[in-house]
Order: sequence, then C-alpha cells, then structure tokens
Amino acid sequence: MASITKRSVQSSAGTRQKYDVRYRDPRGVQRSRTFRTLREAERFARKVEVDKETGSYVDPSAGQVTLDAYAQEWLDNRPTLRPRTRDLYEGQLDNHILPVFGATQISKITPPAVRSSPSGDLDARRAPS
Repeated sequence: MASITKRSVQSSAGTRQKYDVRYRDPRGVQRSRTFRTLREAERFARKVEVDKETGSYVDPSAGQVTLDAYAQEWLDNRPTLRPRTRDLYEGQLDNHILPVFGATQISKITPPAVRSSPSGDLDARRAPS
C-alpha cells in the first residue's frame, strides 16, 4: 500500500507544503515521488496500487534503456521467429531504425522525432504509381 507524507519546504517565497508518495513496485523495490498538492499525491497513490493489482504497472526506469539494447533483447526473446522473418526484422532495424535511434533512450523517442527522422518520411521515398 502506498503511503503519503506531508513535509514543509522552505524557499525564498516562504514555506510550502509538499507531499511524498512512497510505494513498493511489484518487485518489492521502494520508490517515491513528490507532489505539490495532496489531491495529486492521492491520485498517484491510487493509480499505482490499481496498476499493480491489474498487472499494468510500468517501471519508471524502463524507458532509460536504449533502443539498440531493447531491440537486441526483443529479438533474442523471439526464438520461434522463422529465419526469413528474423532477417527481415534485423534488416529493418540495421538499415532504417538503429542508425537514427539506436543510442537514444526509449523514453526520448517521440512521434515528432520519428516523423522528422530520415527514415520517418516513407511517403516521400515511395515510387510514384
């Protein structure tokens, strides 16, 4: 169960209240997050508990892995891929995706970044019909 702790923070503008939410993720690792209002803290605490119960909890550090590392792990965890399908996926990754986004953290890859990338504008490279 998540817990909420109120604390006072001194600043040049005076004393303000902050609310810390402490919770344990599904692996048992303790995490915390700070909010400006009690309402925001309560909403987050409820959401974390519901996500853990329903199995939809996402580790906040999951987005820190690079696309290159994730893609390699993803391929390694697909032993039933047929050889031609694996070759196709590896070719798409090696030729179009990883040169642009391979070293980028997954959490930093956004739809506008994909659209503005050299591989993002597929319509401009298609042959006229």
